[in-house]
Amino acid sequence: MPKKVSQKLEIIFAILVLTVILEMAHYTILSSEISYTINSAFIFGILGTNVVAIMVSLILIVVILIYVKRRYVSPSALIFIMSGAITNVLDRIVHGGSIDYVHFLNIPAFNAPDILIVFGLVIFFFEVAL
Repeated sequence: MPKKVSQKLEIIFAILVLTVILEMAHYTILSSEISYTINSAFIFGILGTNVVAIMVSLILIVVILIYVKRRYVSPSALIFIMSGAITNVLDRIVHGGSIDYVHFLNIPAFNAPDILIVFGLVIFFFEVAL
């Protein structure tokens, strides 16, 4: 692997790890200060169980990594999607579900990793479409 590519991957991995650590740490810090729900299902709490959610999430992470290996995807899209997905999977393993704490209007509760995933997917789809 060329040195420049290797350095970029190291930077992406470092940002990814840092994002996941910060996301997991803020749950611990804010857990006594905020109202939250534990979503043990998948996709707005309506599809499947926690086990199904973990399996689907891990499969999607692998599919994204395979796609990234075959085609260029911007580092920002990759960081957003992977850090959100990994954080949600870790939530499900550690807490038995995704911790949702953003309550907005009448839409189902969600969390920062969900926002990261959506933002990364928007970047990803614009790249693929253009």
